[in-house]
Amino acid sequence: MDLLLDELKRHYPHLKNNTINLKKNNDNTLEVIRGKDKTYEINYCDNKSLIRGFSYVIAGEQTKEKCDFNTAGLMIDVSRNAVFKVSYLKELIRYTALMGYNKIMLYMEDVYEIEDEPFFGYMRGKYTKAELKEIVYYSKLFKVELIPCIQTLGHMGQFLRWDYNSKYKDTNTVLYVNKEETYELIDKMIRTLKDIFETDIIHIGMDEAHDLGYGYYIRQKGYKKPSDLFNEHLDKVIKICKKHNFNKPMIWSDMYYRMGSKYDDYYDMESVISQGVINKVPKDVELIYWDYYHEDLDFYNKMINNHKKFDNKIVMASGIWTWAVPVYEHERTKNTVLHAINSSRSNEIKDIYFTMWGDDGQYCDFNTSLLGLYFVSENLHSDFNDETINKHRFEVLTGYKYDELVKISQINITKDLKAAGIMWDDPLYGINFNNQKALNGNVWSELESHYENLSQELMDMNDKSFSHNHGYLLAKYLYLKIRIRNILEAKYIEDKDSLNQLYPEIDEIILLIEMLLTSYRDMWLKRYKPFGLEVIQTRLGGMIQRYKELKLRINELIVGEIKNIPELEEDTGKYQFIKWHHEFVNSSTIDR
Repeated sequence: MDLLLDELKRHYPHLKNNTINLKKNNDNTLEVIRGKDKTYEINYCDNKSLIRGFSYVIAGEQTKEKCDFNTAGLMIDVSRNAVFKVSYLKELIRYTALMGYNKIMLYMEDVYEIEDEPFFGYMRGKYTKAELKEIVYYSKLFKVELIPCIQTLGHMGQFLRWDYNSKYKDTNTVLYVNKEETYELIDKMIRTLKDIFETDIIHIGMDEAHDLGYGYYIRQKGYKKPSDLFNEHLDKVIKICKKHNFNKPMIWSDMYYRMGSKYDDYYDMESVISQGVINKVPKDVELIYWDYYHEDLDFYNKMINNHKKFDNKIVMASGIWTWAVPVYEHERTKNTVLHAINSSRSNEIKDIYFTMWGDDGQYCDFNTSLLGLYFVSENLHSDFNDETINKHRFEVLTGYKYDELVKISQINITKDLKAAGIMWDDPLYGINFNNQKALNGNVWSELESHYENLSQELMDMNDKSFSHNHGYLLAKYLYLKIRIRNILEAKYIEDKDSLNQLYPEIDEIILLIEMLLTSYRDMWLKRYKPFGLEVIQTRLGGMIQRYKELKLRINELIVGEIKNIPELEEDTGKYQFIKWHHEFVNSSTIDR
């Protein structure tokens, strides 16, 4: 406890003037009492309430509350391009423990070193054993259980891309099951992690293995039902886990539902899972029902009830939206997590995690997600909204202003029209521009006003934090990008000779992208290992070149060197769902 107090006082020096008394209770509550002369009593029921109690002392406040959950956990993705530095993970552990989270899963596909596997995490910024042990030690200081969250079936594309690893390959992303070499690899993975982590819990993944058995396996061994392959593989992996004293393995539950669905759909209410398949599921694996999407409480209740057909412990996983967005997405998080929390409460699920994925390149300013982390933690203890939540405590703990992060989150629009689609949309193709216009012909004039107002509001705010400045650059960039496209389309139809009026705005957006590149570089090198920065630089650097190309093309059109700009003349007028960078940036995917 002395080491913990020393660490807290280092980050919150005013604690040195406080006297803090601790008292353990058995009634599932946390009570913090403020006495005279800066004396506090923390009356706590478990480790997570003890550490959360310190957050009230730091803020100079009192409380009496309860938490209905044994596990208030997080899953932090450190595999999708950005591998978090040890120092940054320590910062996140400290913040989240004070908010009341007591377990953190580190999602590591191939970003930890394994002996004699040179292409496991090659050029990905993988963690050394010493680094991971340092993170484990720091988490213990804050009574947080650090859990390895890996993949032992699908989502292994980064590893399997290398020819050196072809002996483990079924398909481009799925390991070859029922093969000796595969289980030797998995044994090394799990043995390595057991040498580092001090928990008996391990998450072995096994989600979204859509083409299990349909690659080299079917060519070499013939067809076998995916459900049989899955359960046989799961049984082997669990035995390896137990061999190394990971006695509480977890998996994502979606594959059982996908294999029973005609549409490979996890959330298909007509999915049929036979009793024979259910009987073969190892009883000692925990099934995690993950849902980051639904905004209907009844749906969560139905899915949880559906999971009860398995003779396995059920764990809930919702999401704090940090993936495929430039900043944390607050509205979507609020619209989903509260249903997950309330459904878990009513169905007496005691373990709940909140995932923080990094899909599409981890270009989210991760510090903006502190807003979501705090909002969720408060709602695990009571019912709050953005008006009633305790903003003072958040600001003392993190140094960020709650309402400002809410404002920055307005860079995101809706769940269907993502800011990332605007961010990565090619200036000439306008794939996202045309796609959204098919749904709503006025959407881009409305969004031009939205981002113009938002960038002005952010500029007027008296805050110089990195997230504020970065958010302003993003909002301004999105505004200019939409404005240029709106003018481009209108003038191309009405008055091509006046398109050169766009030159100042094109020059301005190129300068703005260069500023964004600098901002991203500063953020990346402070928080993450350098690996992955090239992805962001290539994307934004390519955007600069495309704006230069747009300017060249306009000039060629005006002086008569070309008769038209073909990319501006192609538009299907039809909407389809698209959300990833590669879908916005070009129409030609070059495999070889």
